[in-house]
Amino acid sequence: MKKNGFKIVLTADRVLMSSYNILFDGMVAASQTSTIPSFVFKGLIAPPVRTFSDKRVVTAPLGLRRLEAALVKGGFEADDTGIFAPKDLASVVGPDTKIVAVSSGDPAGLGMNSSTMESLYGGKIYNKIFFRQIIDALSILRKKGYKFKTVSGGPGAWQLLDSTENPFDHIITGYAEGNAARLFRDIIDNKAEKILEGANVTAENVPSIIGASSMGVVEISRGCGLGCGYCTIKNIPMMHMPRGLIISDIKTNIAGGIKNTALISEDFFRYGSKSILEPDPGALIDLLSGIRTETEVKLLQTDHANISSVGAYSDDELKKVALLMAGNEQRRYIWLNL
Repeated sequence: MKKNGFKIVLTADRVLMSSYNILFDGMVAASQTSTIPSFVFKGLIAPPVRTFSDKRVVTAPLGLRRLEAALVKGGFEADDTGIFAPKDLASVVGPDTKIVAVSSGDPAGLGMNSSTMESLYGGKIYNKIFFRQIIDALSILRKKGYKFKTVSGGPGAWQLLDSTENPFDHIITGYAEGNAARLFRDIIDNKAEKILEGANVTAENVPSIIGASSMGVVEISRGCGLGCGYCTIKNIPMMHMPRGLIISDIKTNIAGGIKNTALISEDFFRYGSKSILEPDPGALIDLLSGIRTETEVKLLQTDHANISSVGAYSDDELKKVALLMAGNEQRRYIWLNL
């Protein structure tokens, strides 16, 4: 730990910043309301994230891992930048801290899953509860005289744009690998607006993670482009991550002790395709073959897969995909979230 605090402190709410063995565990945790006692939630459903001696977390949400990598790539010192659990903020924030950035998937509890679970079971969704606790913790630290700026971002940033309860100095929306370092410097130099727009990068320029991701989550593509009226990424074309980046991220997770991998995409079966309506089975099979031959990954899961894309695959191609997903252990059932 640094005596006077880390310069850049990245964190996330307790639901995101927990230790989950597989993807399903995280999905269950994100569905819980306060009708489940807090000690049960923290002890059984969402166990505490493990940390190193300097308080950095062993695993962190993939979005924060990308941000961490982008900041280091953009010139911020790796020794002065880190991802930490909310419970350790008082230990890692100090006079030298310039920014505390907080990620959340559902800070106001407005997501479909949260509103549904609250309606069915009552109580408040834990995502919202724990996000509020971070806000309170930052307020206490500021009362100590620390002059750090507060930043919020992540997939739930849109929920804070019009919120009267938003206490953050700045909000960053969207992917930000393309300009995160510049935005953070502008914030430190008091040159930034309150609402900041992140800049995406091409697939070839997405930075490899430098620490393990929660649940072994690894992106294989971004965006969708199908145009469904209810969707926020309906017009964002699907961008496929290079095979080398995907395998590099999996190896980083394995080195960090995470043997299971969750391949994340809006449509698993469209990986590598150059057209919305014409999936490329060969590209997906080649990727899965590379993962199985070049890494020691155990369980492969995926989220999401679109039923409409399955029709582009022959029976033999679907069998190859299934066998590669099952791996050497040849599980009878594989996790494929539709």
